[in-house]
Amino acid sequence: MADDEFSSLSIEDRLANKSWKARLSAYSELIDTFARTTDETDPAFGPFFGYPAGVKDWVRDSNAVSQEKGVEAACSLVQWGGKQAAKSRPEVVPSVVEKCLGSARAGTKTKAVELCLLYAEVEGDQGEGVISDLLPGLDLKQPKSVAGTVLVLSELIRSFGPRTLKPQSILQSLPKIFAHADATVRAQGTNLALALHGYLGPALDPSLKDLKPVQVKELGEAFKAADEKGEGFGGSGGKQTRWTRVQQRERMVKEAEGQLEGIKPEVEGDGGAAADDDDSPAHDLAMDPYDFATPFDVLSALPPDFYTNLSSTKWKDRSDLALTPLLALLDTPRLAPGSYDELVRALAGRMTDANVMCVTLAAGCLEKIATGLRGAFKVFREPTVAPLLARTKEKKPSVLDALAKALDAVFSSLSGISDIADELSTFALDKNPSVRQQTLLFLARSLRSTTSLPTKSDLATLSPLLLKSLEDSGEPVRAAAAEALGTLVKCVGERALGGIVDGLDDGRKAKVREQAESAVVKKPMAAAANPALDSPGPPPPKASAPPARLMAKKPPAASTSAPPAAAKKPPPAAPSGKAPPPSKSAPSEPLKYKFSQEDAESRAEELLPAAIVAELGDANWKVRLAAIEALHSWLGTDESATVEAEVIVRFLSKKPGWKESNFQVSGKMFAAFQLLAESSPSFTKAAAAITIPALSEKLGDMKLKTPAGDALLVFAEKSSLQFVLSQAYEPMAKQKAPKALADSLVWVDRAIRDFGIGGLSVRELIEFLKVGLKSTNAAVRTNATKALVTLKLYVGADITTFLQDLNPALLTTIESEFDKVASKSPPDPTRVAADAAVAATTGGGKGKGKEDDGLDDLFPRVDLDKLVSSATTAGCNDANWKIRKESLEVIQSTLEANKRLKPSTLPDLTTALKLRMADSNKIVQSLALDVVARIATGMGKAFDKLARIFAGPVAGVLADQKANIRAAGLATLTAMADASGLEPMMGGFDKPLEAQNPLLRKELLGWLEGRFDNPASYAHLDLTGLAGPIIACLEDRNADVRKSATALLPVVVARAGYNYVLDQTSKLKPASRSTVLPLIEAARGSAPAPAAAAASSSAPAKGPAPPKPAGPARATAKVLRPGVAPPPPLPPTPPPDAPPSRTPAARPRQSLARAKAPTPVSRSSPAPAAREAPFRSSDPDAKKYRAAKETGSLKWVVDGTPRPDQVEALFQQMSANTQPDLLAQLFSKDHNSERDFVAALSTLDEAARDPGGATSAAYDLAPDELRRRLVANVDVMFKYITLRIGLTSTTITVKCLDLVEHLIEVLDTESHKLSDYEAHALLLQLINKVGDGKETIRLRVRALFKSLCDVYPFSKVFATILEHGLVSKNARTRTESADELGSLFQRHGTSSFPIVKALPIIAKLISDRDASVRTAALTAIGSAYTILGADQVYKLVGKMPDKEHSMLEERLKRTAGPAAEPAAATPRKAIPSGLPQRGGIPRVSTGGSSLPGPRPSLLPPRQRERESSTPDPALANIDIDSLVDMIRTDDVAKCAEVLKQLQVEITTNSNRLVEHADDIIDNITSQMAVAFTGLDGSSGQSVLRLCKHLMQTLSAFFDHKNLGQAVATAALTSLLAELTGRLLDTAENPETEAISSLSKVLNMVLIRIFHHSDQTACFTALFSVLQQATNDLRELRGNDLTERAKYAELVMKCLWKVSKTVKESLEAGSLQAPRLLRDINIFLIRIPPAEWRRRATDNVPLADMPLRTVKTILQQIVSVYGEQVFDYLDEVDSAENSFVYQYLFRLASNTGTTGTAPESSRLSRQPSSSSSFGTGLRTVYAKELPNSPPLTSVGSPLVANGDAVATNGHSSTLSNGSASPTSASSGGGEIEMNQRLKIIFDLIGDPVQSRTGIAELYEFQKQHPEAENRIATWMSGTGNYFQTYLKRALDNLAQADREKGPPPAPRTLFIDLRLRLL
Repeated sequence: MADDEFSSLSIEDRLANKSWKARLSAYSELIDTFARTTDETDPAFGPFFGYPAGVKDWVRDSNAVSQEKGVEAACSLVQWGGKQAAKSRPEVVPSVVEKCLGSARAGTKTKAVELCLLYAEVEGDQGEGVISDLLPGLDLKQPKSVAGTVLVLSELIRSFGPRTLKPQSILQSLPKIFAHADATVRAQGTNLALALHGYLGPALDPSLKDLKPVQVKELGEAFKAADEKGEGFGGSGGKQTRWTRVQQRERMVKEAEGQLEGIKPEVEGDGGAAADDDDSPAHDLAMDPYDFATPFDVLSALPPDFYTNLSSTKWKDRSDLALTPLLALLDTPRLAPGSYDELVRALAGRMTDANVMCVTLAAGCLEKIATGLRGAFKVFREPTVAPLLARTKEKKPSVLDALAKALDAVFSSLSGISDIADELSTFALDKNPSVRQQTLLFLARSLRSTTSLPTKSDLATLSPLLLKSLEDSGEPVRAAAAEALGTLVKCVGERALGGIVDGLDDGRKAKVREQAESAVVKKPMAAAANPALDSPGPPPPKASAPPARLMAKKPPAASTSAPPAAAKKPPPAAPSGKAPPPSKSAPSEPLKYKFSQEDAESRAEELLPAAIVAELGDANWKVRLAAIEALHSWLGTDESATVEAEVIVRFLSKKPGWKESNFQVSGKMFAAFQLLAESSPSFTKAAAAITIPALSEKLGDMKLKTPAGDALLVFAEKSSLQFVLSQAYEPMAKQKAPKALADSLVWVDRAIRDFGIGGLSVRELIEFLKVGLKSTNAAVRTNATKALVTLKLYVGADITTFLQDLNPALLTTIESEFDKVASKSPPDPTRVAADAAVAATTGGGKGKGKEDDGLDDLFPRVDLDKLVSSATTAGCNDANWKIRKESLEVIQSTLEANKRLKPSTLPDLTTALKLRMADSNKIVQSLALDVVARIATGMGKAFDKLARIFAGPVAGVLADQKANIRAAGLATLTAMADASGLEPMMGGFDKPLEAQNPLLRKELLGWLEGRFDNPASYAHLDLTGLAGPIIACLEDRNADVRKSATALLPVVVARAGYNYVLDQTSKLKPASRSTVLPLIEAARGSAPAPAAAAASSSAPAKGPAPPKPAGPARATAKVLRPGVAPPPPLPPTPPPDAPPSRTPAARPRQSLARAKAPTPVSRSSPAPAAREAPFRSSDPDAKKYRAAKETGSLKWVVDGTPRPDQVEALFQQMSANTQPDLLAQLFSKDHNSERDFVAALSTLDEAARDPGGATSAAYDLAPDELRRRLVANVDVMFKYITLRIGLTSTTITVKCLDLVEHLIEVLDTESHKLSDYEAHALLLQLINKVGDGKETIRLRVRALFKSLCDVYPFSKVFATILEHGLVSKNARTRTESADELGSLFQRHGTSSFPIVKALPIIAKLISDRDASVRTAALTAIGSAYTILGADQVYKLVGKMPDKEHSMLEERLKRTAGPAAEPAAATPRKAIPSGLPQRGGIPRVSTGGSSLPGPRPSLLPPRQRERESSTPDPALANIDIDSLVDMIRTDDVAKCAEVLKQLQVEITTNSNRLVEHADDIIDNITSQMAVAFTGLDGSSGQSVLRLCKHLMQTLSAFFDHKNLGQAVATAALTSLLAELTGRLLDTAENPETEAISSLSKVLNMVLIRIFHHSDQTACFTALFSVLQQATNDLRELRGNDLTERAKYAELVMKCLWKVSKTVKESLEAGSLQAPRLLRDINIFLIRIPPAEWRRRATDNVPLADMPLRTVKTILQQIVSVYGEQVFDYLDEVDSAENSFVYQYLFRLASNTGTTGTAPESSRLSRQPSSSSSFGTGLRTVYAKELPNSPPLTSVGSPLVANGDAVATNGHSSTLSNGSASPTSASSGGGEIEMNQRLKIIFDLIGDPVQSRTGIAELYEFQKQHPEAENRIATWMSGTGNYFQTYLKRALDNLAQADREKGPPPAPRTLFIDLRLRLL
């Protein structure tokens, strides 16, 4: 067929023809046809849209000429056919790659490249499809095809850029391209790399790391050459030259609107478009390699033995086998998310590695991980920052550099300085100067790189820290502090820091400001421009009426007589003086200018004073400044009221003009404009329009932005914010300096917050903000984002609809910022524009219409009735579920596209949706719920009518078994409540709740509980309908239902009324009613006051109401919930000036008992209201009820981690009687729960610690009532302690132990004995905790065991420890338990314990594998041995293995047996009834005074609560009481001043202070504990100064003997304990000369106390301190033992010092012997002599030195009083049985005159005083009765008989068998008398029967007066001490007889006998 005949065939036939010419003609005709089509829907495209295979044949044509034309036809199809044609891409592009890109014809290759570009242009999928089809071409065998493929990739990147196309897959292919064997392919790869470099720049480098080094080098040279030619990065090589169809449409729209960057409207007069400068790369965001990198999963690449090598003991293994390979693996820009916890913690643990190379490598690994994870790494801040900072003590620069990089990388993942504030506070005060320096440098670097300014709390933390560091002794630390403070000043400005820089000395101030000037930060902001720093909270809203100055009078109308030229001439613009162009967003009304520039200048010269006019043009700036100030003053006079404001404005714009070089003159000029706007009635919008462009340009000037911004805000008040912004958009957008645009955006953000968006064109504002968002400067983008976030608060989440043209990465950042404020509501406007005020007064502002104008402009409301057809509505009721589903999906898609709906009742659709709530098909049901939620959100408040209809059916959905359906129902309820409020919904909830469905009840009540968190939400609700259902739910079987119902009950009681709720219980059964009534009663007490809630919610808003976000934004605009601080009583109206709350925002949902929002107390309140006590009732019945329920298997036991049901059960038990906020803290569940636990425990501890003092007053309760409440609730407190004491937090553990300690004191005070129910669980937890790894915790628990015995039977304590402690798996627990059992033996003997059961169990521990357990078991058995003896112990222990038996035997050999000290080892025997005690001896408590804790690590903390600081009046005029109280102030400087004033008072008026002596000493002691704690070389001068004044005050105080003598024993004990402890601290740590001098001063003060204090009190105090210091020496180990021994030795030396003057003091009468003897006896009781001897044997520090010291003191007492010393035992309890009596007896016997020398020496050698008595008696009696049988032969039976007498009392043998006085002279009577006396004397000599013998001797004297000479002769042969002892005993018996009746006749003989003996 001829060529001309092809035209007769159809296109289809020609395309299928075998002739290439036919196909060629078809291709040519198609090209012409496609080019002539009108649009993409033209029928010409129809045959090819659905047949992509045909287009594929075009490009695969076998003929080269025809193929080229076929590719061209395909290009034409895609170009004109649009997206439909582009669907052929998957078929066509692979064929192009295979057949065309390697073609030898250049035309085919060129057109193939164009075809690929067209597909990328039309598809709009960021080139993903085209690139995915191209990349397989890299694997083709033909190098030409591969090179062509690379060419296409290069052209794609060069034309569209990586912001339009996704280059990740291309970047990953670079190594393959450069590894190709063909040079052409590699050359094309170089072109591709150059194209990528033009856009990415340095961000391309990570993708080239896998190339060969020579290739990388060559590419680097090529990049450099391109950059130098301007064709590389930053030049034309990075300029996008082709746009996608979407981008083309956007550009066309911008061109039409005259807003395309670089194109100026024709009205400017230029007549053409400017250069397209804005398309340059400078206007693109900087590329980040992270965005293009492929995430690498490093965790899966770790070798199996990585952690083994990392923890190896060989540093080479750690370095070469673990860290170095890991660092190589981490050399990637981006890491895949995963569980990095173990790896990060392991690397952080290497910071303590001894090898610095390992430390450097580990720090590098942490840096790489933080860089690769970015924001995801922030969760690892806590385990990394502290170890890194701690390691900066290293001195090697390479290590410090690696640590610094790691720290910076970690900080880059955080949100701001707040995240590292704690670590900075800790390590900036570290003792190592290198750590301090590096910490401060880290702070400086962080401030330079942070994009979020420090908050006020951050500044409060950092400022004192930096000031203190500026005074550091090390110069590097000071330099680092200056750098950090200077950087902080650059960030926030000096004003925000409170002027602390001005307070520095000149040198430091200059250095700080120099650093501030040189610092380069990402987020600079002066304090004046940072409202968040300058004000504590949002300013109070202004009144709704406009300012008075705006309502004074209207401005005069514009003159109509102005010449036409003047009317047409626009206002002059700065700086050229030409008129500014009319804004493209100008207001609808035209601006009318009254004067031209020339007219205004001439009029100004006439109106203004001539001097001002002349001086304003002077060349000297000072003259101009004076002139502008004069003009400012003149404008403030009345004359200026007649001057036209426009004249002044135009004149000042000329003189001094906008080019004024002096900022002071310009600032005054701007202030003059502001003054005109505020005061001049002629100031119009035209006058403002003249100045706004120039003022907006000055917003970027550091010195002028404040006056310029203030003037613009006043202009907005005078007119409107929309007018000001419309005039300012263009000049602000054209700012060349990024900082100027950034500061302009800050002002825009402030203006939006001040005025709101009422009357604002939101669309124009968004377009302006996009200018900033597209900036390359980070500060500009950040400020633009911040302003956009503020706008989002008003507009809602749909604002993102208008941001889709932004870069995806930037859009992601913006959306993340939106998420941060998702729960915040828009701020209330604080300014009112005049236009808005006028509209309000004329009715234009009624309702919500005015507020929604801006939103309606963006999102117009639509009528849903018109959008949903009747057929769709009918389909919702179809029997086929698929049709119902399709209909609902249609409605859903309609609502998705139209989110703002007009109010409508939707009658048909409402009925259909209501039926679908109960649809059997879950998909349909879920869709219906979603539709209802969307309708509610779209209608907003107008949904209230529909809410009444849907509330019940939607609530019924919550009964569904499927969790997703219930979740959808809750979401729908939330949307309905957010839209219309709860009021219309309440009527629909009663019926669902009455249905006894636990799921429905649980979900609905839980939802209501969350909604009622805010009191305003239920302030006006009628909840009577809920009363009945809520009461029914109180008895539901489901615990969650009961819990929520209990939580809701207070609200229902408050809103429905107590009586009404009570009436609802009348229908209940009696049992149910008895259960419910207590709950209602408890809810009545905790119900929020309805009046207060109503008042707070109905208080009229001041100022215009803030615009409410409509549509979806309503769901996010919730009021933030208050924190957990205890709320004060709600006043009727909140004070307007109330300070902002400091409590943390937004807690998770908690009990409604705390739903009342705390209303701040007015600053003018005279006194704070009383707080609510922790517990509301002291009724013990509730505890009895709890105890009755918890029996058997229900007994409360916490084993390990508490179970959730236990926590919930305790919550239920405490909810009815516990203060709501305290309850919320006790059971907090948020991420700060541990802080809440500590706060709650502190509150309870505060109440228990001082229930009779300030605490009860703070709760407005009597002390007894507070104690009773604590006792009534002690069981739940103990249970709570068992839940929390096992947590890992040491702080919580210590708080729990403090609370237990103080509760036991309260129980003891109330004489309350714990029951098993109360004590059992606590005792078990204490047993578990006694095995804690911290020595301090173990000591505290041991002390609690001891004190617990005061309120709980010690036998039960013993049994519990025996049962649970000795079988614990923890070796420490077994050790401490065995030690405690031994202590119980020592304190209480063995008779009260199951010793038969206990000793075998304890003995089993001797075979324990832990040495400490074995030692403790042996010690415990040794304690029993001292009481029972060896035989009894071995008998009870039973059979033991030989090894253990030998260990026990060896221990008992070294343990003193029961005979060594019987008075100490066994309880005191009762005195026989026949020997009466001496009366008048008072019993002294063995408790004594407790040591207040001179060593904080050893003893419990002081229990005295520090009072808050009082105001600082003139100290010189203050009364003594206040002055003494002010010593306790927390202000260090103030305390020093108070002490100085007190020293003056001591010097001048010491007598006035006598009655305050104890208070002064107590307060000084408390301050010493604070001032001396942590005292070291880094302590500030203020602390050292306080220490100096404390010592000076004490020295002055004790210089006056009247004051020293007035100090009581308790106060002196605390003071001596504190002084001795601090003396030891300062002596051992002489870091500086100042501390060394303090040690000397402390020594001097102690000596003065010893000389001038009351000597008796001084001895008492020292013995008390010594006893506390040595009481548990045996139990301590290691460093604790060493420190305690040093301290005890120091106290003992003090006692030696005072003991030197005992003799002189006793003789002078300044020391009371009875008191001293009593104190010594108490000391010996608490630590018996036997214990001291055992300590000497066991080599315990101090050995028995304290005992020998006591003996020395007793020796001096005896040397003064001799035998009369026994007359001074009146204050010793049971004197004859006391330790001190025994020692006095020995000392008196040794120093007195005895019968014979041998007897004296024998007495002195006896080991026991009692045995010496018997020996002396037998010896004397043998001398007296020479005719009697020897003692050895006759004494035995008589003694046996005597034993019987002693056992049976007064035997008849002795009393009745004796001869009468008349018959005593006979021989038989004489013998009988002698035998009886011998028996009596033997009894007296027996240690056990001594008292019985004395009683028999007294009876014998009465019966046989004739034996007086014989008795006297016998007594004279004994020692003086024994005679005194016997006389005292006989006198006591005689006194007892006299008290019974008349004295018997033998009394005379006895008295004579005494006289004779004397």
